Amino acid sequence: MQYSKKKITSGKYNGDPTETAIVKAANEKNIHKNDLEAIYPRVGEIPFDSTRKLMTTIHRTLSGYRIITKGAPDVLLSKCKKYYNNGNILELEETVINSIKKANKSMGEKALRVLGVAYLDVDKIPSNNNIENNLIFVRLNRHDRSTKRRGKRSGRKL
Repeated sequence: MQYSKKKITSGKYNGDPTETAIVKAANEKNIHKNDLEAIYPRVGEIPFDSTRKLMTTIHRTLSGYRIITKGAPDVLLSKCKKYYNNGNILELEETVINSIKKANKSMGEKALRVLGVAYLDVDKIPSNNNIENNLIFVRLNRHDRSTKRRGKRSGRKL
């Protein structure tokens, strides 16, 4: 997917509906993909596949690397040990897992496409077998599938 080097202000997003929903949600918070790519360049990727139901990118940071994984919330949750909540990283307890699963089910019943997002900061890139483990769950993102049929796209967050 190609992005303009400038902030998208026209409200028009081109490309995969899920990807554009993520970019739109970030832009609404004044976070721009091109700025992030300049500061945290992508140095690796594990593409999405239907068996894993995940996609992972690896970005260089000032102190090492950030692994970012997105995908099916139920699969992603099984890869996470902690979660991010209001600036704090906490142990991922069963009550939190159940709350996330309940929100995922509720959004799915409303015909929303739901993605989970997680990350992990590391000093060095782990082997492929360990790259999608011990992640920190961040959030669910939802995309309204029904608006696509009418030619509109919307990105929302939980």
